[in-house]
Amino acid sequence: MADGKQVSCAAALASLSLIASTVGASWRVEKLEPSPAFPVRHVCDATRWHQDIVKERGLAIIDPLCADLRGDGRERMYASLSEGPVVEMELMPDGPRTSETLIDEPNPGLASAPLSIAPYKPGANPSLFVGGAERVNILTWNDGRWERESLPTGDGSGLSGIAFGDARGDGRARIYTAFDGSLAEYSPTPLGWHRQVFSPRLGMIRRLAIEKAAGRSATALRLETDHGVYSLRWRNEGRVAVLDFDARNRSPEEATGFSALLRTRLFQIGNCRVLERSAVVTLLRERALLSAGLLDPASASRAATLLGTDRIIIGSLGREAEKNFADVRIVSSRTGTASRSEYVVWNSDAEMEKAVELLAQAACPDTSRPP
Repeated sequence: MADGKQVSCAAALASLSLIASTVGASWRVEKLEPSPAFPVRHVCDATRWHQDIVKERGLAIIDPLCADLRGDGRERMYASLSEGPVVEMELMPDGPRTSETLIDEPNPGLASAPLSIAPYKPGANPSLFVGGAERVNILTWNDGRWERESLPTGDGSGLSGIAFGDARGDGRARIYTAFDGSLAEYSPTPLGWHRQVFSPRLGMIRRLAIEKAAGRSATALRLETDHGVYSLRWRNEGRVAVLDFDARNRSPEEATGFSALLRTRLFQIGNCRVLERSAVVTLLRERALLSAGLLDPASASRAATLLGTDRIIIGSLGREAEKNFADVRIVSSRTGTASRSEYVVWNSDAEMEKAVELLAQAACPDTSRPP
């Protein structure tokens, strides 16, 4: 679409998968008073491992974790050493000694690499998550060797914490990293991992974890900052459906492709539960609504109620002179009216991505509620 005349869906989808949004996400923030002890899983028994008095290669062992990651019934220590190396250690009669160096690469900006251990893939051994200044590494023991997956951090900032799990309570595990006073959330999508950055503005983050608080069924992010300990709970923004857009001086395929871009971006942000296109089309066809002119807000509202969504997005994709445009309305199932309308124009790929982002934020806005 460099000439402003076509929507390049494949290129745009690939580009959207790399977007690192810097807006706040929908988290409720609660300061815990008095500050509880910070949860640390897989902590090593200091009396057994004596890691407090042992140095490896002359480097201090920092925040070690102990677990059976190889699935052979033997607990091993996984430790970040000062200046960056990450090692696996066996317990010897005189203390822990390195059995394998897992990561021995320069780690600029980090005194040590934060570690976390969690089940990653169903049926596989638990994985070791290693935070780095430039990459997040996931190491899993499989078939007698370590498999390694790496994700770019995006900005080269030194990390102070890493965690993996279902912090949103929607059944999807994500990776979370802390750097300075901000958090990055990595969500798995059909296009790969999507990184989104948000700042809860709670001070410098020292550690983070994912846990289920006593008396609560939902999980939460737990942060330890220089101002105290906080619990961040996800606030879902409801269910949304995106209907295929109408075409004006464009092909129906281009209009459908733009609708797919918007649907993908909403899925990546994750604030709303987005209905799959196939489910929307099937149900509306069954009820003979798909050809009933859903650009009418009243009809769209009925469709939203039928689909069980809080809002439905209708619109058109067109071209006027040398400009591309999208005319969009967000219809509430509760009020039956368009709660918001947007008209966006563009003539380049970069401008189209901004247009998709604006529409996505209008439909399911990222919100931050610091104390």
